Parts: sequence; C-alpha cells; structure tokens
Amino acid sequence: MQPAYERTRRARSPLNVIVLLFILAFAATAAALGAEWWFFIPLILAFLPIAVTLIHGKDARFTVDDSAVSWDDGWRGAQIALAEIDHLRIEDWSDSTDICLVLREGGERRVPAVCNTGPREKLIAAFADRGIRTETK
Repeated sequence: MQPAYERTRRARSPLNVIVLLFILAFAATAAALGAEWWFFIPLILAFLPIAVTLIHGKDARFTVDDSAVSWDDGWRGAQIALAEIDHLRIEDWSDSTDICLVLREGGERRVPAVCNTGPREKLIAAFADRGIRTETK
C-alpha cells in the first residue's frame, strides 16, 4: 500500500554536521581564550542532542495512509487509526509549526517537531482526502 503522504527527515543531515562542527569550533576558540568552566555548560547542552542524533542515526518519519497516521522520530513512535481522529490542528507559532491530532474520544496527540517537515498543502490535502478536516490556529 502506497502512503498518501510521507516525509522522512535524515538524522545524519549535512545541517546537523555543520551545527555540530560550529559548536566544537566555538568551544575550542573559547577554551583557547581561557573561558571559565561555566561558559561551556550551554555548549555541552547544545552539543549532546545533536551528537547523539548523529551517532544514533535514526531518521524521523511521518506517514498518512488509508488506515492510519504514524510517526517515528528515531526514539519513539505512534500509530493512530484514522477512525480515531476527529480533526487535524495546525498551530503556527513565531518560530515553529506544531501538528496536533485531536481525537474523537477527547484528548490530542502532538506530533514531534522533528517529524513536522514538508509542505503544508500536501499534508492538508492528504487528510482532506480521507475525510478529516483541518483547523489552523
């Protein structure tokens, strides 16, 4: 069965490698200039998730097919039957877009941000073709 909508985001992307190298270069420069130990705490906090993602190497996926919506961000995943979904809510923030699946029985499931890639129009069309409306905030 061919999915109606599928997006994959590579863990070992060139952008992740560039960001990691930038953080390492910045830390090396700061160490050479004699920065205090506490200066490196935010750099370590920024470095670790990217390093683990590169080492782990799992891709993030988001898929809509004729029976379910599923995602896997490399660490955890979920699959929700289309019959359980009342509507799709897209929340626009100043710096990001969140995707929530509002369930018929109440509650909602937020798709991890790393899976929220791809053109919005195609995502909305994939849900509309399956009779699920979209709400934007």
